[in-house]
Amino acid sequence: MNERKRLPARRQVADDRAMTAAPRKLVALILSGIFPGLGQIYNRQPIKGAAFLAVGGLLSWLVGRAIPLDVDQLMSAPPGISVVLLSCLLLAIWIWSVMTRGGLRSAERIRRAVPAIASASDRTDRRSLRSLR
Repeated sequence: MNERKRLPARRQVADDRAMTAAPRKLVALILSGIFPGLGQIYNRQPIKGAAFLAVGGLLSWLVGRAIPLDVDQLMSAPPGISVVLLSCLLLAIWIWSVMTRGGLRSAERIRRAVPAIASASDRTDRRSLRSLR
């Protein structure tokens, strides 16, 4: 009898976590859009976030160094191939950071894992109840 009362409460906890995951995803998306790695850090993935921050920072610095500072020179000559390649690579890292910001994939995995964890603990509870009988 006790089992049946606890099961809906665990489902309620899983539903509550899923409901709070939506705003976290949005904040992580916005942060990843600002700069690669910020969304991952917000979603408690510091290693992945630090990697995106380091690569994004390095590429941003390299693009900034490759672009001429003189406006006349910038307008008279097309950007070099290095600027184009670095910019494309930075854009790819940025898009990858937004797509894997920890909100899209990790939150989905966590949401799927919560019911599995709850059902695993239910099985353990049932076994312990059987052993008491």
